[in-house]
Amino acid sequence: MFTIIGIQKGVHAGIHPPLAVMMGILTAVMGGIIRDVLCNEIPLIFHKEIYATACLAGGILFMLFLFLNVPEPFNALITAGVIFTIRSLSVRKGWELPRFK
Repeated sequence: MFTIIGIQKGVHAGIHPPLAVMMGILTAVMGGIIRDVLCNEIPLIFHKEIYATACLAGGILFMLFLFLNVPEPFNALITAGVIFTIRSLSVRKGWELPRFK
């Protein structure tokens, strides 16, 4: 939901779409870092799991549906479901992004 809220704020402020998607990703990542720090845990973004990539995919989907004039409540619901599904599958199946050596 942090991704969607960040994108919506950017779009409503008139920010260019790719920057609005970046705002959504930053909102989600920073919200997760703050949550984990307050819980005295290592932030999830620093683990090997797919995190910001799921937000990027959801952000692109949100903007695509926005340009296709999908009603915003449905757009937000579908996008949140896609982000949740990607994150859940990545945790369950152990998906990781490639590491540079």
